Amino acid sequence: MDPASNVTVLRNSGELAAFALECADLALHCAERSRLDQARCEGTRCVLVWTGPRGARRLAGLVPFGAPSFYRGLPLLALKSCAPLLRSGCEQGALHALLEWFRADGEGAALLVFRALSRHGTVYRALAEVARQREQLVLAATAADGSRTLLVSDRRWNELSTATLPLLRWAKRSTASLVYGSLDL
Repeated sequence: MDPASNVTVLRNSGELAAFALECADLALHCAERSRLDQARCEGTRCVLVWTGPRGARRLAGLVPFGAPSFYRGLPLLALKSCAPLLRSGCEQGALHALLEWFRADGEGAALLVFRALSRHGTVYRALAEVARQREQLVLAATAADGSRTLLVSDRRWNELSTATLPLLRWAKRSTASLVYGSLDL
């Protein structure tokens, strides 16, 4: 993580009010609009990514996550979010900081799920580039509306372990059902 970047995790929705001005500024300077329609529930947490030195820091990213939960019945804890709100010009730095936090802590989750990403959007491209740079294990799925869902593991491709096997088996079954389902036999 960039030494000038850091992450704050808010686990109580009331805590976000203290950062209202920073959030408003981020919304005015975001790289891509996000619905931020994360279901409001008791377990919701917000990850704020800051950039710049302590006295001049500014909010570079806001990512609302639900409480860690199992992903589609697999024995993998996941944090799920809509598209993150990222400051224009800071997308990759904010995502690197987010993934560093995820790898070091991540609320104990082994998987990040980003839904409703625009296939050709700035956030999707930034996530793809950061994942490539970090050699991060990422799986993508296309939703019925044409948007993408990205599944980001806390591991790199060369660090696969038995913990990631259920996810890889699920991906293999999903891919096979798409391929065989589209064939007219």
